[in-house]
Amino acid sequence: MRVGEACGLTWDNIDLLSGTITVEKQMIKKEQEWIYGTPKTKSSNRTIRSHQNLYYNGYLFSCYK
Repeated sequence: MRVGEACGLTWDNIDLLSGTITVEKQMIKKEQEWIYGTPKTKSSNRTIRSHQNLYYNGYLFSCYK
């Protein structure tokens, strides 16, 4: 996953029950502000499997099926 894609993740992109992350946007710098943009290529829009446990801001989120 590219850095801009990781920064563009929002909670609606993360499915803890199925253990997947959907990449559909990225953060890009336009002039002097950061905005959401589309990934670089069509194939960049994808759903990837995550590790069984996700860590965010020091918190552990366990993924269950």
